[in-house]
Amino acid sequence: FRAWTAEDGRPENTVVRLAQTSDGFLWVARQGGVVRFDGVHFEPFEAATTAGYISSTMRVLNLDRDGRVWIAKEGGIVCVDGTQVRSFTAKDGLPHFEGQRSMAEDGEGNLWISYTRGSVLRLDKSGQVKYFDSKDGLPAAGVCVFTSDRNGQLWFAKNGRIGVFRDGQFVTLLKLPPHFTCLAPARTGGIWICSGSEVMKFNEGSALFTLAELPAVKSPNEPTAMLEDREGAVWTGTAANGLFRCDTNGAASVEVSYAVISSLAEDREGNIWVGTRGGGLNRVQHRVVSLIGEAAGLPFEGVQSVC
Repeated sequence: FRAWTAEDGRPENTVVRLAQTSDGFLWVARQGGVVRFDGVHFEPFEAATTAGYISSTMRVLNLDRDGRVWIAKEGGIVCVDGTQVRSFTAKDGLPHFEGQRSMAEDGEGNLWISYTRGSVLRLDKSGQVKYFDSKDGLPAAGVCVFTSDRNGQLWFAKNGRIGVFRDGQFVTLLKLPPHFTCLAPARTGGIWICSGSEVMKFNEGSALFTLAELPAVKSPNEPTAMLEDREGAVWTGTAANGLFRCDTNGAASVEVSYAVISSLAEDREGNIWVGTRGGGLNRVQHRVVSLIGEAAGLPFEGVQSVC
């Protein structure tokens, strides 16, 4: 891995969310604003930072199917569409004093947003806001997490209930223990779920499949970010135990600069970008050369010949 920190010109060492747009830029939402990264330089995107004139504290970032970047910041939502920047605040019906937890776009182009105090709303294409709660099928307790599958179906996880939004209602399809939960779309359909330490795949009409179990390195696992890469491996970041790569062989710990992971993204070259809360921005690549020494079980460090 390689890490970019404040010493390398990054504005700060905390990364909130990541996304790569079609022009190749990696959008990096940090706590105090948004920057674009071309692999060498970090360029502040002040239009998103100042939009809405509420606060520059960033919480969530989402790239929609039309290439627009949606940024959730304290006090509102900002949409960046090319050179146009539009903001939504409490004047448009958003909550006044709640931090955003999760965002996802459904197949109809609506943006779904959940908040840390439990609010769930939909911001439709016309800019109209509609709230949803227990009368719409959501569990009353807990914080909601969203993702959309490859077909645009919206999935949710809340207080151990996992399901979809269908015909105006949230429909529970699966019940799990109420652990911290993270969701990600699966390339072959359905979703990936990390609940506590278990990494599982689920699709409606199919049995729940467990891919791997994350080791509890320092503390119980609290998943914070997930993605399936182009090779079918599932990457899972945690709140204290670092980053794991999961496949049919199990879960392997992947070294990064900091154990608190906030976000994951895969770029067009297959690199995995890792946002951390204290260790800056990391890029993880396939290892080309590895050293086999005493740490790997070799009984000596000096090698005179090989065959």
